[in-house]
Amino acid sequence: MKKTISLILISTMLAVLTGCGGDTDIKDLEVSTSDNTGNVNETEETQEVTEEEIKEETKEETKEEIQEETKEDTNNDELQDYIDLEFVDKDGNIVKISDYEGKFIALNFFGVWCKYCMEEMPDLEKVYDEYEGDDFVILLVNATTTEKISKEEVIKWYEESGYTMPLVLDLDGTGIATYPVQGFPTTYFINKEGKILGGIPGMLDEEMLLSIIETYNN
Repeated sequence: MKKTISLILISTMLAVLTGCGGDTDIKDLEVSTSDNTGNVNETEETQEVTEEEIKEETKEETKEEIQEETKEDTNNDELQDYIDLEFVDKDGNIVKISDYEGKFIALNFFGVWCKYCMEEMPDLEKVYDEYEGDDFVILLVNATTTEKISKEEVIKWYEESGYTMPLVLDLDGTGIATYPVQGFPTTYFINKEGKILGGIPGMLDEEMLLSIIETYNN
């Protein structure tokens, strides 16, 4: 029988986000232990909502409102445990999600081919640099099965980019099947207790990510 983990809605992300591929709401995403890798839509699709409208809509929900809502939504007794997976880093070493247990984890599924993934990287790196020492990590999970370039070229991109966020390769698609990705980028958040807070499809910016960290990382 297929085992699934249902996800809750992260209140900060009620706005429509821009991404490559589908535009799935977080409440439609499920984390699955099935071995089926599935197919991921690799077609870039520009959303009708402009970047300015996205930012304006997001700002309408104040930090106080977000914190009040999440008091009810993020009770650890109601959240599901994360599913541990093995990936491979740029040097061929096995890396597990559990290697970061006890940290607030952001699993960022991306493709080098996805322009929105590339556009959000500088903001992710900036926040990572600021919070790295506070039991926080952004794990860049490359959806290698969707790439039009080799894994060696993905690693070359990473090394030349200068990013310090750890990179791992999802070589067989298990990651994007277990933590469903219907559009890129998609970011899942796991709290320090190992509970899945939810997943956000679409491009994040510095303000959004900081809001999530300040609200959930306690």
